[in-house]
Amino acid sequence: MRDGGGRPPGRRDISLRVLEGIAQSFPTERAFWAHVATLAKAGDSGAMIAIADRIAPKLRPQSAPVNVEVPQNSDIVARADAIIAAATRGDVGVEEACGLITALGSFAKLREFAELESRLAALEARGLV
Repeated sequence: MRDGGGRPPGRRDISLRVLEGIAQSFPTERAFWAHVATLAKAGDSGAMIAIADRIAPKLRPQSAPVNVEVPQNSDIVARADAIIAAATRGDVGVEEACGLITALGSFAKLREFAELESRLAALEARGLV
């Protein structure tokens, strides 16, 4: 038994093998979809679904816009606290609050990078780096 399980080395993923089979059977994407259309016309519901998904892809769920009072001139933690408080009061849903806090974390990383970049530039300007 191999450590870690999984696919044996050198064995191709099944989805890759399926794609290679399709590429061998149909020289172009247009030929593939023409065949799928023929199957759909013959009543193949799977082919009908494939065409419908291609023409009108399934919509991704989207949250409604939320408005959270967040102190603008405060630190990141205070802003996260305001978002959590809004979720606790029921002003925003938990998923929306999680999304906002994730975005806030990304913003904090960007701000940290910008500050480090600025500090490095200042040190280089002084000839210390």
